[in-house]
Formats: sequence, structure tokens, C-alpha cells
Amino acid sequence: MQANEDACYFLAFSTVMLNTSLHNPSVAKRPTISEFVNMNRGQNGKADFPQALLEGIYISINADEFKIPEDEKGAGYVFVNPDKKGFLVKEGGKHKSWMRRWVVILNGVLYYFKNPPEGDETPMGIVPLENLVAEQVPKSKTDGFSYFALTGVPDSNGTRVLLYSLCACVRACVRACVRA
Repeated sequence: MQANEDACYFLAFSTVMLNTSLHNPSVAKRPTISEFVNMNRGQNGKADFPQALLEGIYISINADEFKIPEDEKGAGYVFVNPDKKGFLVKEGGKHKSWMRRWVVILNGVLYYFKNPPEGDETPMGIVPLENLVAEQVPKSKTDGFSYFALTGVPDSNGTRVLLYSLCACVRACVRACVRA
């Protein structure tokens, strides 16, 4: 069904992003079934995935969110040895206010929490970093803080779509996050 390994990986990533888009309360505009099908056009070895497959994925994810599995230790144990961790300030999706969040970057995924997890907390949000670009915002465009933006793949005009805006109080933290 999938043309190659990359197609399978792309579909898995697209499914995770769909889950986030449909179930994260911070997402302002939820994709429709036709938008999800269109987002995946040409990704199966330059061909399209079967429409019935994509519609089935959408219907399944829309009906039943998948979450990080928990066991007797809780979900927090997953974040014991992250690549990076610390507080950042994140701009909200629905409400454009800036909120301080504990961020954990682990295996190419950014997880954010209200406070550092102590064992059983579930992340407030999950951001797969694959195919995203972290760019430091030039100081001339900021109010003195160290901002960076996570942007997606360029659109048809070559413009990168802003997905997340983050801020760190220490410039070294921004550089470390951009590298991670």
C-alpha cells in the first residue's frame, strides 16, 4: 500500500499531527477530512495514498484521540533523560497570550507542560519537530527578549508557515533549542 519507507514514515507523522490538530484545545482551526486528504497528496512515492485509507484514519482519530500510554509509574517516567528541558514562554494558539511552560525535547519531539512533570502528568501539547525549522527572530523585530519561531515546510509561494512562537529569557537557551 505504501510505495516506500519514506511514505510510511510520512503517513505516521501526518497521523500524529492530525491527532494533535483535532484534539489539542490550543489549535484554533481544526482540519476537515478533505483538508487532511489534500495535505497528504503526492506523498506515497509521488502518488496519492488511497482516499479510503486517509478518510478511515481521519474518522478513527477524530472519534478516538490516542494518548501516551501509562503504566503504574505514570507518564512522567518517559521524560527522565531528555535531550533538553527547561522553561520557555509559548504563545497560545486560540488566545494570543504568552504563557510560561516547562518544555522537554526528547527524540525529536517537543512536549510542553504547565510545570515540570512529577510522574503522572500528561503533556499539555506535543510538537513533533520533524520537518520543522527553528529560526531565531532577529533582535530588531523583538522587544529585547530572545524569541524563536518553529515554522513548517514552505508553501507554494516559498513562505514558511508559522506554527509556534516561543521565547527564552536567556539567549543561550534559544541557541540550544534551535540546535536541538
